[in-house]
Amino acid sequence: MTGKPFTWQIFERPFLLFENGKPTHLFAATGTGPGMYQVDKTWNMVIPLKQTS
Repeated sequence: MTGKPFTWQIFERPFLLFENGKPTHLFAATGTGPGMYQVDKTWNMVIPLKQTS
């Protein structure tokens, strides 16, 4: 991406990674484009989750 704001058109197939019984990362398929399910760029992304003690 270019560092400019954008809108995700899809965010699907969420998957949580668990380590020692706690979720640590959220994975999902996503993409951008002119409209819902009209995507021109797609990728898989990972979002680290905040860890609490």
